[in-house]
Amino acid sequence: DWKSNVIFIVNPDSSISQKGLEQLADVTLNTPNAGAVTGLINGTNKSVWHHMTPMTSFIFNSWILKWCLIKMNHREGGFYKIAQESIQNVDVVMGALFAIKQSTFRDIGYFDTGTFLYYEEEGLAVKLAQKHYQSLLVNNVNFEHIGRGSTTLNKVSFKKINDASRLYILKKYYGVGKVYSNVTLMVNRIDNVILKVMKR
Repeated sequence: DWKSNVIFIVNPDSSISQKGLEQLADVTLNTPNAGAVTGLINGTNKSVWHHMTPMTSFIFNSWILKWCLIKMNHREGGFYKIAQESIQNVDVVMGALFAIKQSTFRDIGYFDTGTFLYYEEEGLAVKLAQKHYQSLLVNNVNFEHIGRGSTTLNKVSFKKINDASRLYILKKYYGVGKVYSNVTLMVNRIDNVILKVMKR
C-alpha cells in the first residue's frame, strides 16, 4: 500500500550504500510521526541544523559577515551535538539526501514551490512541524556528498537565487515585514556589487 512507501530525495552528487538506504527506510517506517530522516554527511553532523530565525538570518544574509562567521566555524542554524543514541530529533534536514514516507510528504503538500535550489529544507521543516512530524538524524548511517556538484552557477548567480529563496521563506513562514525585507534587499545589492568588483 502506498501509505507504507518511502520516498528518497537524493542529490546527483550524493551517494549512500544499500544498507544505509535500508536503515533510513526502516527508521522512517517504524518511528511514529517520523518526518524527514537522514544520516551523517561525510561523517559529520552538517546534514542537520536548527530552525532559522529572522535574527540569525539577517546576520547571515550579509555575505561579508557570513564569510567571517563560517571561517570561525559558525553557520546559520548552528550544529547539533551527535547524541549517544543512534536516532535523535532535529529541526531541519539537508536536502542532499533524506527519506520520508509518501503519506507524510503528501500530507504536508510536498516541497514549497516558491523556493528554487536553496532553503527548500527550511520550508519543509516548518510544514512538517505544523503537522506534528518529527525529523530525525540516524547517526550510525553515513552518506557522501560532494557539495556544489548539483549546480554550475557562478557565485553571484548562486547568491541571487539563495537570497530570493531565503527572503521568501522568511516572509511566508516567519512573518517578516516590509522594513526587514527592504533592508535585506539593500544588503543583498551591496554584497552583489562587492562580489562583482572582487571578480574583476
